[in-house]
This record gives sequence, structure tokens and C-alpha cells, in this order.
Amino acid sequence: MPFTPVSLKTLLNKARNQLFHDRSVSYNCWEWNATGCVGRENIEFLNLARWRFINVAEQIKARHDAYWLLSERQIHTEAISILNDNIPLSLLHRIYKGRCPIFIATDGSHKCVPDNIRKCTNHLTTGAAVLCLVTMNEGESFEQQRWANRPAIPILARFSILPCKIGCSESDIGHGEGVGGCLGMEMVDPGLRRILIMDSASVRTTMQTLRDREEPTISNRQYIRKTISGISKNVCSRMERCFFLQKSHDDMSICSDN
Repeated sequence: MPFTPVSLKTLLNKARNQLFHDRSVSYNCWEWNATGCVGRENIEFLNLARWRFINVAEQIKARHDAYWLLSERQIHTEAISILNDNIPLSLLHRIYKGRCPIFIATDGSHKCVPDNIRKCTNHLTTGAAVLCLVTMNEGESFEQQRWANRPAIPILARFSILPCKIGCSESDIGHGEGVGGCLGMEMVDPGLRRILIMDSASVRTTMQTLRDREEPTISNRQYIRKTISGISKNVCSRMERCFFLQKSHDDMSICSDN
């Protein structure tokens, strides 16, 4: 097949744009926040008007003229900056003035959706994370654990709809759980104490393995390929970058909701 310099340049530009899309699209998410709400009586998760779409990929494009040249780590750093910039100051004030760690509940879902028109089956895979504050009355301390018998107060929620394929693998429940964990790590300042709650033992073990690496320097694809399996190298690399941003391993606890 004959090629010309122009056709080769066009093909290269298409490949670069596709690579940027594959790396950045998973950071896009829908967000709900409880701005102005002080109690559970004002929670409106099911009100679609309260959810806002954050198109991280398009905002990165707007920030950089040569966005297709950004590395995977640079895309991650830009995405976290955009997501954190979108958190209302009123919520940040409530988080920082709290007298106890925050709780972030994460989950994933996967559903096969038949497409009768194209005679095929699509995959609807999502990851979600909800940031909650414990309910403490005046004069109580966290150590008294009276909050344990009260409903938590959700103040920020995000969920991402994953592509049907991540790399060469079809997205599944493991990808949803993994992205939910990433959303939970990314939604607050890296140095802020938080407790991450999830119900997937395999994904929790994967995250703990990445967190407790002896040399958590840079994203190491060879390490991930040999040691981690089940939720794709893409998601694992994103997790590792999240832990790399942590100031210390003690800032985050990962536990099961069982």
C-alpha cells in the first residue's frame, strides 16, 4: 500500500488523538454535591437535575494546545487538578473543619445491554464513590463512637461510565470496582486522612499491594503486568499514580464493608 508523508502524518495524528482519548475519557464523571445542605433530609440523589457532567478530557484539551503530547502521568495530574477545582468551597470548608476522618464508600457495577438494532451486546460498566461525614453532636468525640449507630451524611458523589473496552479488554465488574476506588482516592486532597470502604476483596487486595510497594516511585508497567491481574493495567496504573501523590501511606485506610 503506497503512503505519502501527508497520509503518514494524518495517520500519526489520528493515533495520538485516539491515545489521548483512551487515557483521559475514564476521568470524565457525573458529580452530585450537597452544597447548602446540612442534613440527610435534603439529600436528592435521585434528582437528575442535581447531577453535573464534568468533561475532564475536553477541559484538558482547552488547557493545552499540544494535548496529544501529554504523557499518562501528565494527564492524570491535569485530571485531578480539574476535578478538585470543581469541588465547592463550602464543601471543602466542611471537610477541613471536621474533627474526624472522612469516609468514602466506593462501588462498581456491570450490566450487559442487548442492542437489538446492531444485533450485539454492549457493556454498561460504572464506578462510583461517595464522600461522607460522620454524624457527631456537639460535645462528642470521635473516640466515643456514638456516630457508628447514626447514618452518615453524604456531601459529594461521583460516578464514571467506562468505555466498553479498556485497552484490549472488555470492561467488567472488576474495572468498575477499580475505577470506583480511583474516584474515591482522587476526590479529596492527597494529604487528607480518609477511610476508603469497598466490598470487592480482590480489588481491595490489589490496591493494598500497590500502596505497600517497597519502591513506590513511578508507574511501573512491568511490575503491574507480573504482579497484578484482573482489573487491567490501565486501572492499576491509575491507582498507583494516586498512591504516588499520597504524602504518606498512613493517610489512607482501605477496609471492607463486610
